Amino acid sequence: MRWIGALALAVVLMGCGGESDDESPPTDAASATTSETSGSEDPEAAFLRLTAQHLCAVQSSVFEDPADLAAAYEQAPAYPGLTADQIAEFEQRVLDDPEFSESLLAAIAEGCG
Repeated sequence: MRWIGALALAVVLMGCGGESDDESPPTDAASATTSETSGSEDPEAAFLRLTAQHLCAVQSSVFEDPADLAAAYEQAPAYPGLTADQIAEFEQRVLDDPEFSESLLAAIAEGCG
């Protein structure tokens, strides 16, 4: 999951998200209502949206311990409706495909709004 760490740095540098008094990392249950993928959503679009939601949720949380922040960024979000092969392919594309990475950064900027 090193790619999420690199992306987390980009999110921080973008200044995405506001400060919150919530010191707990986001949970899958807390984001379950926004993490559902519709049957008609393109797998690539779902990956981008769900990854952006995860990173925005982490960015908007306050962590007293930097290790907790790092762990929250490294925690993989849930990708309902996507196969392990699709997720692995998209994770690799984040690293290898500049256009795909830009799409993810755009999704993060929009999602953290």
